This record gives sequence, structure tokens and C-alpha cells, in this order.
Amino acid sequence: VVLRMTPTTRVAVIRFTGWAGDSDFERKRAELARWMARRNLRAAGPAVLAQYDPPWTLGPLRRNEVMLPVEGEQLP
Repeated sequence: VVLRMTPTTRVAVIRFTGWAGDSDFERKRAELARWMARRNLRAAGPAVLAQYDPPWTLGPLRRNEVMLPVEGEQLP
């Protein structure tokens, strides 16, 4: 585990359950991008996948998120 300081940033997030494979990540990234476009929000960088559970957690109980930084929403 490596801890590092990063700038505070506002992100749009979509949560989903199950195993987060490449196709799941891409499908949720596209869904989040469409949601942002409907609200006139633009991504300020690449999508990031966050997975919160240990490997032995059953798929339906797993929590994952796809995060996209929002352009122009930098926080102080």
C-alpha cells in the first residue's frame, strides 16, 4: 500500500456490484459519460476503477465504482 497526497477534485461516480472485469468497467464508464453529457459536464481526465472488497467477497456483495473527474469543478 502506498499513500500519496493528490489535489482535491470533484468526480462523477457510478457504483456497481459484482466482479469488475474490463468489459464491466468500460460499460459503466460509458454509462457515466452519457450521464455527464446529459448534464453538460465534461471529463477532465481518464476514468478510474475503485474496488473496495477483499478477493474472497462474493460477487453480488462486492462494491465497485467508476470515477470520472469533472472539468471546471476543482475545489479549493
